Amino acid sequence: MSWFLSSCNKEQYNKHTGSNVRQTTLRDTKYQHLHSVAKEKGEQKLTALSLAAQKASTEYAIDWGDIRKRASPQKEGYLQMLAADGSWQDIRVLLYASHLSILKPSPNPTKTDTLSIPTNHNQVEMPREITIYKTPGEPLGLSIKGGQEYRLPIFVSQLREGSAAEASKACFVGDEILKVNGVSLHHASQSDAIDIIQDTYSCSEVHLELRFYLAARHQLVADYLRTPEPALQSAPSFQWMQVTTIPLQYCHVSHFHDTSAQPREQMSFIVRSAHDVHSSAILRPVFGQAHLMREWIRAIRKARDDFPCVTLCKPNPPMEFTGRVVHIGRVHERLSDGVWRDMFLVLTDHDCAFHLSPPISADDLTRPYYGPYPLLACQFSMTSRKASLLDVGLFGLLAFKPPLDAREREESCFLIKTSSGMTAYLSAGSTKMAHRWQNMFEQRTDTVVQKLGAITYSVGGDQYLALTVNWQTGLWLNNDTRNNKSLVWHHPFVNLRAARITGSNSLHFRFAESSQDIVVEEPAMIKSVIIAFMSCHVRTRERHRVLSVA
Repeated sequence: MSWFLSSCNKEQYNKHTGSNVRQTTLRDTKYQHLHSVAKEKGEQKLTALSLAAQKASTEYAIDWGDIRKRASPQKEGYLQMLAADGSWQDIRVLLYASHLSILKPSPNPTKTDTLSIPTNHNQVEMPREITIYKTPGEPLGLSIKGGQEYRLPIFVSQLREGSAAEASKACFVGDEILKVNGVSLHHASQSDAIDIIQDTYSCSEVHLELRFYLAARHQLVADYLRTPEPALQSAPSFQWMQVTTIPLQYCHVSHFHDTSAQPREQMSFIVRSAHDVHSSAILRPVFGQAHLMREWIRAIRKARDDFPCVTLCKPNPPMEFTGRVVHIGRVHERLSDGVWRDMFLVLTDHDCAFHLSPPISADDLTRPYYGPYPLLACQFSMTSRKASLLDVGLFGLLAFKPPLDAREREESCFLIKTSSGMTAYLSAGSTKMAHRWQNMFEQRTDTVVQKLGAITYSVGGDQYLALTVNWQTGLWLNNDTRNNKSLVWHHPFVNLRAARITGSNSLHFRFAESSQDIVVEEPAMIKSVIIAFMSCHVRTRERHRVLSVA
């Protein structure tokens, strides 16, 4: 629990919390016997706590809300894991804020185990009533197993994807069906149950009384794996023991094979640690339910992306900046041959870079795979690769770009293009994370632009000129001699229609009512800077307009 303890001086703690009340402390105890003191306030809320050690006068404050958030799983459920021998084993998965915990049944229960799966048929939960709405003539879309002839109740064995039963979000695989529109299925045979369910074919509302039947798990798993049904009466009362723990920081989670866009077999997905390749697991939902697989992937990715970024600063940053790392995230880069490569995109307060492994120290930040690239020299766009015509290929045949693969269709892709000619076509794994990257790039670029204010470039040619790019007022071209600083022309960003490179060292501007050409040393860099300044101007004006309307 050392990471939950934040050491602070008493006066600093009171100043931070804005409280002059003396915090409760325990001083006459040994450090290894720390005690907590809770104080009720309002609706039984815990206030700040302080702990003390006998050796020193340092007091320790514990955030119990943060402890509970980290200690309780965000998501839990039952999946199957691929074993070394190629078989699929039943497991329990717990998703925490910092790691993924995988447990397997233990035939030797201990007092420390916390959960067991009952094997007695009588151990079920309380009944619940649900209503499924559908179009008359539409089937419910569920399959059943059991019946009096099998000495089993009628329970749901499968939900068809897109069916009315699945859309209700209230009927689940493993639910025992007690009643259908008031007709009891107690002691009903399987054929009688099918007839009763089929009688609802013409109904627009179907009322079901259900309860989750835990013993159905053994029957369903046995059928799915095509193995003999385990003997329920002689099975031990399974409890759970830890198998592996996978840290979520920068972890890899995907239902695609590592370097391709081919989905894995049997609706499976892989979770692999970024720092230890042996800390990994291939998982799948029971019965091949695709929606459960997508739910788990989304939940793990969200916990990974919400993981706090390490506090690092890049050495020797420019004078105006600190070099602080804003975010480090795992992305997938699509190469020219269609292969996807894992990369780590590092965004600082003034540039970005790509690494093959997550940096863990300031020295690692200085050794990127490629980069760094100043944010003013980068263009970020949410786009997908277009399947358009290429140049005429061999034998005079027209060649086409390959169509979008499965990874591109399922995951939002974005493009980072630099003034030096580097183009990276990336996938963040989800639409939400792609938009998050876009927001971070835009916010950091706007901060850089507003901090600089304006940039002036020397313009070549027959005359001595200077081009000034100001994010608030637009483009200015002035004479640049000792005795002559007069204005040649000025155009606000609202008049700029296009800026394109017309030669190795020339830029062509097309404004609302005129066109201008200038000669500069780095036209690509200047064009990128103009785009960054104009984008900042437009976004700032839009924010002010929204605030004024509000």
